[in-house]
Amino acid sequence: MSLSDIQDQKRGSDASVRFSIDHSVNLFRALANPQQDLPAIAPPRDSDEIKALNALARRKLLTAMRSGEVKYDAERRVLTIAKYTRLKSSESL
Repeated sequence: MSLSDIQDQKRGSDASVRFSIDHSVNLFRALANPQQDLPAIAPPRDSDEIKALNALARRKLLTAMRSGEVKYDAERRVLTIAKYTRLKSSESL
């Protein structure tokens, strides 16, 4: 079976077949090179490392909120990043 045959089969099938093809391809890649770590699979972290990463994330979020880069919308209960939000029509002037 060639690559074009697999791609044609994948395009013309339902989601379960597409998932099984993707799973088979990923399994083949993992078995073909067992020494290579897959980038999607990260090793488990130490509890101290997790605490340090959480502290860094909290500090970065607080500094971003103080500088106005990140704002909390209490009505919608979401955090918004200023440079990625669109201006409302009344604010565009």
